[in-house]
Amino acid sequence: GTALNHAQIALTSAQILAMNVAIELIAAPGANKTIVVNQVLFTMIRTATAYASGGAVTIGYDAGTVQALDSTFASTVVTGASGTVCSMRNPAVISDAATTINKNLAIINATGAFTTGTGTALVDVWYTINATV
Repeated sequence: GTALNHAQIALTSAQILAMNVAIELIAAPGANKTIVVNQVLFTMIRTATAYASGGAVTIGYDAGTVQALDSTFASTVVTGASGTVCSMRNPAVISDAATTINKNLAIINATGAFTTGTGTALVDVWYTINATV
């Protein structure tokens, strides 16, 4: 069978503030291969200096813009009061597999930058790399 991989990506406050431009989580796997996501865990570690503004956070294929996982994270996951919050997401429902072939997996909040905060985050991804042909 295909091995289950795990990657944990730490996001700094600077990266969260700049996350309205995609941050790569898993590199594109190569020709005729697809990252098949089993599960994603987003752990937001908020501090007393809260984030403001921003928008919904998307984890998805092709810099997060083409094929998203099952749902976005509300901006309040990032902007809430101090403390740690964990959010799980499931695989995408793929209607056109071509949207995932040789595409990276990334995180983005495309609607606008977060401001002022000092928290950090961890993104855990459990996935396999599957040949598509």
